[in-house]
Amino acid sequence: MERVTSERDLAFREKDKLSDECSKAKTDRLHLSSALKKTVAREQRLLEELHELEEDYTLLHKTLSTMQQSLSEFEVAKHEVGILIEEFVYLNSEVEELTNLKQIADRQMEEAIESLQAERDAKNMLKKELDHKMNSESHNNLTH
Repeated sequence: MERVTSERDLAFREKDKLSDECSKAKTDRLHLSSALKKTVAREQRLLEELHELEEDYTLLHKTLSTMQQSLSEFEVAKHEVGILIEEFVYLNSEVEELTNLKQIADRQMEEAIESLQAERDAKNMLKKELDHKMNSESHNNLTH
């Protein structure tokens, strides 16, 4: 009987030990289940953040492409402006040169007009003198 009591006590101790292990396993399972739920929720948040970051990346990539295209267009426009400025400077110097030539031509024309007027005045004066002399001679011839 002592042996049966001893086996029974051993069985009760084993049962208590298994009961404690089972209780600990349930507690561990609850903790793991809670941790798994938190991990799944965190994974879902991270996936949402990843999706948002991918959308942001796509938007930034499109913006970068647009900005690069705008920069290229700006560089082309800047080059064209440089060419137009060079043309403007050249044409402005041409205008200045033509203005100077026109002023010279205007002065020469005024001088030529003044010279022609002086010649005309001298010619008219000589004609008047000639007419006067001819009239005087003709008058003298008639009176003699």
